[in-house]
Amino acid sequence: AKVGFTHAQAESQGYRVVTTYLQLDRVPKAHVMGELSGGVMLTVEQGSGRILGVQMLCPRAADIIHETTFAVRFGLIVVWI
Repeated sequence: AKVGFTHAQAESQGYRVVTTYLQLDRVPKAHVMGELSGGVMLTVEQGSGRILGVQMLCPRAADIIHETTFAVRFGLIVVWI
């Protein structure tokens, strides 16, 4: 599941970006649910921290990607989450 820009798309639009990847096996709730495979990639504007895109490759991604839509749509920054 994906919302907003990928790293390459953001750069092609002129943004300076930083992208990070979080493996699900590092998320406590994933352990509780027994779903440890996959992860989440977060692309943010360098300097401001504004979230430009989120990509999820994990169980139930389609069920939870909508939560990140608000972060991208309303220009939330990483320190607010």
